[in-house]
Amino acid sequence: MESTLTNADDYATQLWKDLRFQRLTILDGRFIRELANGTVSREQIGRWARFYYALTKNGRLTIANLYAHSPDDDALRKELAANLYEEETGRLSKVNKCHMDVFFDFLAAFDVTPEEAKALAPPAAATLTAGGPAAPIPSDGYYTYLSVYGLLGEAPNAEFCEIAYTAMSKHYGFTDQELTWFYMHARLDKDHGAMLGTFFEKAAAEHGGLDGIRSAAFTLAPLYQNIWNTFGAWR
Repeated sequence: MESTLTNADDYATQLWKDLRFQRLTILDGRFIRELANGTVSREQIGRWARFYYALTKNGRLTIANLYAHSPDDDALRKELAANLYEEETGRLSKVNKCHMDVFFDFLAAFDVTPEEAKALAPPAAATLTAGGPAAPIPSDGYYTYLSVYGLLGEAPNAEFCEIAYTAMSKHYGFTDQELTWFYMHARLDKDHGAMLGTFFEKAAAEHGGLDGIRSAAFTLAPLYQNIWNTFGAWR
């Protein structure tokens, strides 16, 4: 159903509320809900960690792809370049290594070495239907793509990581060193939703308009939730 809202910020806020109401976001997946309640086993957390790494280890290529296909927008390109630089080097946050390499500290709690981690494969149930991280982005739908990526993945990841950090520290006794990846993303990703209104506003001028974002968001939300829930392979 199309929305009657035309203000980009209001539209983004309402769309997120609608997705939450239908329990379609990454915050509504079964793993994060049960983790918050302390009802998953440590073995299940280990399975989740392995599959999550396998599914997201190349996620930063999506940012590179967004940069490569970016329109003539200096502010956006600088934002994407800084984001990619941080993902690859960790120098802006002072962690000083690739973000996915920080995840090795968590995997080490399950006796998974970096070499073993790099060889991990996604779960057999994984069906990634949104195209690969280097899939072409149509010029007349760039901001729609960017808006959906931000709304479904980047913006809510801070809360996901904050929930995970709190639960794994409180219920399972993981150390702060082991949980560095979650702590840093709970802190760093809080700002990723700040520009959503701007992206939505620019997407409104594209072929699908604001309701094109809504249609794409509802189509892709289950995929994003499945990735963060590792397609249920942790169970």
